[in-house]
Amino acid sequence: MAELTTARYIARLMKPHRRHITPSPFIPEKYPKVKDKDKAIHELREELEVGLNRCQYAIAELVEALDELKK
Repeated sequence: MAELTTARYIARLMKPHRRHITPSPFIPEKYPKVKDKDKAIHELREELEVGLNRCQYAIAELVEALDELKK
């Protein structure tokens, strides 16, 4: 049963995410298009929070899978 859960988890990780994070022009020196630095920083912070939440969720699922493997 644990192998099946682990296999499902790996299959889910291999699926492309619904929201693709594209490189954003946040560094004004490299990308002069950035007009509002505060807005750019806010958007970057939101993207980082989304990424962090995904990582935390993935870690929690890995811990669950490891616990099931121990049983």
